Amino acid sequence: QQEQALNTIVEYAPHPYIYINDCKATSDGLTIVSEEPGKEASLDSLPEWEESKIKRLPLVWTNPETGNHHLQVHGCCVYKLLDATTGKTIADLKEAREIVHKMMRPAISPENIYCHAWNQGDLCIFHNRGVIHSVTGELDPSEKRLMHQCNIASGSDPEVVL
Repeated sequence: QQEQALNTIVEYAPHPYIYINDCKATSDGLTIVSEEPGKEASLDSLPEWEESKIKRLPLVWTNPETGNHHLQVHGCCVYKLLDATTGKTIADLKEAREIVHKMMRPAISPENIYCHAWNQGDLCIFHNRGVIHSVTGELDPSEKRLMHQCNIASGSDPEVVL
């Protein structure tokens, strides 16, 4: 499975969040429920898009500083998978989603989860491209969740290194 992940390119749908707008996520939030085919918007119903702007990215990103590999995929937005070594394309959405889900699932096993016990004034920093992250827990109605996000602008996607 690791070798497959290292050699896979993920293709995202154009306007991915519009494409999946009527779909339902799996109970763990990792991808889309595949038992409800056809809920995705048709490509010709999406706002104008260009083939050259479709995101095709490695399923595993390599940290340029450490050389560490990080599974980095938006499971809900997967459209196709491409095996970069064989050229085989997995265009069946159900199959592509099942493969991605199987690869992502170990990351949310209890031994891999850090859940911060928040106290006023806490600051939590994480490597955005190295961890799966989400909002957890519920706040008291009188409380507000505040998140500041710092982005380092980049004009380039990660390189495919096989």
